[in-house]
Amino acid sequence: MNASTDHPPASPARRLRVLVACPPGDHSDAAYTGAAWIARTTDTDIRVAVAFARPWPSLAAAKLQGSYDSWRDGEAAKAKGRVLAALRRAGVSAGCLNHTPVVFCDGPAAAPLITQEATEFRADLILLGPEGSAKKGRFSASTTADALLHTSPAALGLVPRKAKLSKKGVTRLTLAVTSPEEFDPETLSRATAIAQAARLPLRIIAVTPQGLTGPTEGDVPPQLQDAISHGWREHTLAFLDRLSDTVFDTAPGIQCTTGIGAGHGFSGALESVSWKKGDLLVVGSTPTGAFERVFIGSVASEILKTSPVPVLVLPAGGA
Repeated sequence: MNASTDHPPASPARRLRVLVACPPGDHSDAAYTGAAWIARTTDTDIRVAVAFARPWPSLAAAKLQGSYDSWRDGEAAKAKGRVLAALRRAGVSAGCLNHTPVVFCDGPAAAPLITQEATEFRADLILLGPEGSAKKGRFSASTTADALLHTSPAALGLVPRKAKLSKKGVTRLTLAVTSPEEFDPETLSRATAIAQAARLPLRIIAVTPQGLTGPTEGDVPPQLQDAISHGWREHTLAFLDRLSDTVFDTAPGIQCTTGIGAGHGFSGALESVSWKKGDLLVVGSTPTGAFERVFIGSVASEILKTSPVPVLVLPAGGA
């Protein structure tokens, strides 16, 4: 994502370009609610991509081109009406929308269609709602979302089902760190840039799903358990201190705090941390090569499933 001088994460030259991705029959307002939340945070240029995955081969559609085009035009018109109504319900004003607020695209698979639309739109952020079976307050990835979590060239915003969001927009960024040894410094740089541009506080939390000592086998003396716990905590706090020092060195005016989330499973670890309605959790991607893209591993995937707040997944790689 890019950063603006006053808000995250647009560039000074233009508004934040947000592509809201939704399937044709999506009746969830989560992604639209997320778009309204972002629009209360920064100047936006919002477009909705309705991606229809054709269940039949392209050759079959070609043979019935006239009938297919007529059907497609009808579906596109209905989709535009539904989308604009959903945006109004969510509180997205007309001034936050792109001059082409809705596009209807179709092809063999939805994820490549969304990626293409994001590239053509030069989207800074792709917003995704949860699949229909998601629990209230949680995000569950659909097949399309799962594909984008491993291929998207732009940052992804994941909005939980029926999320309770601040009327003031995003009020704090929380960067999750799961492994000091595997942490990508570029993720901290990007999160810091967004927080600085938005004048938002940045919180960095170390998340461990196994408590402070991790699982142990056999009878471990309490004294040894305490020593392991103390050592882990001291090591983690020292790492967090180094990260906060880096933030203060690169962005002296930023408010940066640190903390530890520890519990049974990632759900317990995240629940041990206090959350506000204006929190946006930031997760980095696993670097996979020279191309900038989103790619999450198994650990990040668990965080996405259990996060009680919207998640921003930053891409990794690139020049």
